[in-house]
Amino acid sequence: MLAPHPDDETIGCGATIARKRAAGARVRVVIVCDGRSSHPWSEVIGPDELVDMRAAEVEEACARLGVASDDLVLLGHPDESTRDDLEQLADEIEQQLDLVQPEEVYLPSPLDWHVDHVAVNRAARIALQRRPRPCRVLEFPVWYWADGPWMSPSPQGWVRKAVALVVDPVSWTWRLHPDLVSTAGFLDHKRAALGAYATQTRNLTGEATWATLPNSWFEPFLGSCEVFLPVAHLTLVGGLRPERRTD
Repeated sequence: MLAPHPDDETIGCGATIARKRAAGARVRVVIVCDGRSSHPWSEVIGPDELVDMRAAEVEEACARLGVASDDLVLLGHPDESTRDDLEQLADEIEQQLDLVQPEEVYLPSPLDWHVDHVAVNRAARIALQRRPRPCRVLEFPVWYWADGPWMSPSPQGWVRKAVALVVDPVSWTWRLHPDLVSTAGFLDHKRAALGAYATQTRNLTGEATWATLPNSWFEPFLGSCEVFLPVAHLTLVGGLRPERRTD
């Protein structure tokens, strides 16, 4: 499980992580960035202190999901620095893949707008293409899912949201071929893990500039399933599959 920042692993995959751990599967969570830039305007908590706080939060969140402490890896890249050296990041990811030899790898979706989400996806694809042993690769959307048209306040947007979240979470785009993992029995685990992220959900300093994610922001991630986009070809973006087979 490759997450750009502390909390992405829980937002996108928390119930799936908990489900796999309950089934006895080993889950290794690799957090690429240190989270130092989430509250750049705070005059109370500086970036270095924030890094320590977010590291403690992800440790607690993963413990609540059942992840073994030695299977949580913090690479410690500063936020928004990941695109500067994709090859170095790919080397680090390849090292993790070699250590674990996973049957499945979960990546942030390149459809997300955040630079770190896109860069981690690109670096992971580089690392995966180097490996002789294939594994199943799936991508999890975070910002793309939270900021999509189904979240619009307009009546048309609410219709799309109802279709997306109740009937068919991905009927809005027929070419993405999603995998849906039920959250049944593990939604409480996910909620508990999200609760570990006080820096993201509570105003810890009382400053007007301290940004938080409201409860409504998490709603798309607390439904009946988690959404993953299987990667059919590592050279295609966003899990899109070709119109016809060429191999």
